[in-house]
Formats: sequence, C-alpha cells, structure tokens
Amino acid sequence: MGNEESFLAHHRSSWHLRALRMQWFGLVLLFLAAALAALTDFLDQSGGVAILVAFALVGLLALLVARLILLSPAGRLRARHP
Repeated sequence: MGNEESFLAHHRSSWHLRALRMQWFGLVLLFLAAALAALTDFLDQSGGVAILVAFALVGLLALLVARLILLSPAGRLRARHP
C-alpha cells in the first residue's frame, strides 16, 4: 500500500486529468447513443440495439470509474494540490 500511495503522490495531476477526460468520454458516448437512437434508423438494423446498449454501458462505466477516482480521498487531495 505504501508504494501505491507514493506513486499517486508523485502523479497527482495526471490522475486527476485522466479522470476528467474519462468523464467527458463517458458523456460523449451517452450522447452518441441517445443521438443514434433518436435521429437514425439504428434501432431497426440488426445488431443496432446491441451497439447502442454497448455505447451507453461503456459511457456509464467510464462515468462511474471517473467519479470514483475523483471522489476518493486521494482524488480530493489531487484536486487541492495541482
């Protein structure tokens, strides 16, 4: 555990930036899935529903992981000390 803490202490800003980018990636995937479902005939194509669900699921997982990183005690420390 000590090695992990020292590693995270040396790379504070990179983990914080990665988590922020992951949040945007998740939001873009969710928006893409909603736009494909609403504005195209993607739901009528074979496999279209599976692709939309995959986009939405990956987007939600990216948001979840990013929020866990940012809300962890080390994540709050990273936000205070750039």
